[in-house]
Amino acid sequence: DWSYQTNCQYPKQKEAFLDNGTARFIDAEHIKLPKLGIVCIAGFRRLIKERLVNHIPTRIGTVTIKK
Repeated sequence: DWSYQTNCQYPKQKEAFLDNGTARFIDAEHIKLPKLGIVCIAGFRRLIKERLVNHIPTRIGTVTIKK
């Protein structure tokens, strides 16, 4: 088993959104991560979709992937 952990950085951004950091959501079901590329997610898809569509400022903290 392995794990991958990264923090999301927002270089030269005035506000943090779900789609403008180094770890960014492509849509409500996929996230693009450095080194791993596009990964499917499980969880609060309705909440994520609402925040993406309405462009609500939301900061992504640490992202952890485990297998």
